[in-house]
Amino acid sequence: MPNIPNVTFGASAGIIKAFEFDSLTNKLYIAGEFDSVGTIARKGFAVIDVTTGAVLNDFSTISINDYNSVPISATMKIFNHKLYVGGLFTADSASIGIGPFFAIDLTNGSITPALYGWSHGISDFKIYNNKIYTTGSVNQLPKDYMVSELDTLGNTLWQKSISTNFSDHLNCLDIRNNDLFVGGEFSSFDGKTLYNI
Repeated sequence: MPNIPNVTFGASAGIIKAFEFDSLTNKLYIAGEFDSVGTIARKGFAVIDVTTGAVLNDFSTISINDYNSVPISATMKIFNHKLYVGGLFTADSASIGIGPFFAIDLTNGSITPALYGWSHGISDFKIYNNKIYTTGSVNQLPKDYMVSELDTLGNTLWQKSISTNFSDHLNCLDIRNNDLFVGGEFSSFDGKTLYNI
């Protein structure tokens, strides 16, 4: 494996918050808190050729920034030749807002901004059986209080909420054997008393 360039943020070391490797193209997609990769300027998003270690020009117009001075969190998944990117951040492509949850078509380079009307961040998402499961907000609902099942065409299939006490939030989710698990800090889920998972 080649020497992958360092990420930096000003004079400090940068932080990679998410990455996804495309084995078909040998490209590594990274997101996080950085403003350069090696000597190449990139704001929070970059594509690296893992064969050569070169920072590529692919999607170089995308920038990821913090949301209201909250540190960036991000996650990425490749599914059906699309790279889904979501998290707690704001993002632009060529100065056009693309929101905190967007998809990049890896076959033609098109960007689908603000998936599902997202205007607030999400804390996690998974793709399972052609559906997307998220923790976060849709249509201005309180961030981190909702778990949603979405299809890949942009339709919300269902949403369930946790308790909405001041410190309640959802951090993560996973799916195993058709069971959806969510974790965070809460005292109820979908109207049933459940603590934290």
